[in-house]
Amino acid sequence: MKKIFYKDAFGWGFIIWLIGYVLGILFFMFIPAPLLGWFIMPIGIVLTLWVLYKKIKENLFHYYLLLAIVWTSLAAILDYFFLVKMLNPADGYYKLDVYIYYALMFMLPIIVGWRKDNTVKNTFLLIQVLSGLAFINACYLSYKAYFVRFVDPQGLSSFCDISNIFSCTDVLRHPLSQVFNISFPWIATAVYPVLFVLALLGHRSGKILYAKVLAVISFLGILFNGFILYREAFYIHTYCLLCLLCTIIIVSIFVISVSIIKTPNHSK
Repeated sequence: MKKIFYKDAFGWGFIIWLIGYVLGILFFMFIPAPLLGWFIMPIGIVLTLWVLYKKIKENLFHYYLLLAIVWTSLAAILDYFFLVKMLNPADGYYKLDVYIYYALMFMLPIIVGWRKDNTVKNTFLLIQVLSGLAFINACYLSYKAYFVRFVDPQGLSSFCDISNIFSCTDVLRHPLSQVFNISFPWIATAVYPVLFVLALLGHRSGKILYAKVLAVISFLGILFNGFILYREAFYIHTYCLLCLLCTIIIVSIFVISVSIIKTPNHSK
């Protein structure tokens, strides 16, 4: 079992990274450097899904969660040594496409593992993973919100500041990013730990009650995020990409919670 895991985790993780690395060198000859990641990403997604469905034979959700951790760690470490340190890109390496790439390397194994081992307990575990990711995202935005409000309103930039239309910092600088004088990411940092704990309790007990509470809270979260997006669209005129990510996650948690509620033969 250990030998198979090492092959799946480190062997396939390295191969997936290496193919992307080689494609980057080949594409560099005729594709502008800032666009390389966006051209390679669709190929990487197809390759990763092919490996997950055709080459990984294990069906346990926890197995795929471990794969996600190893593959993402491998990608980040190998990128750092063989791209950042060795090639030292003039305009830097860590941009939006790179962060999306890391997110996909983490989420694709988890999603495929959940589809192969779709039990109520594993569905609660998936909500824990999503809540944890959303909490990290909210903590980052909370730091930025604190910095622009109390330290230096003009002195902070972010990898998600890519244009006048998409800029997390510009959104957080705007007074309408606050609700009752509270920056909205601060509210999110309080909500996602609650969702995580509820999902943890549901995972341990298998009780449908926790899914119902998760569905209610996540639905309220959708309304709140919708209110923030409304302000971004009609008053701030700039969108926060990480806020959009949070919206996708909270919608996903709501849909998954409802799917648990509709699962037959669950515990009350």
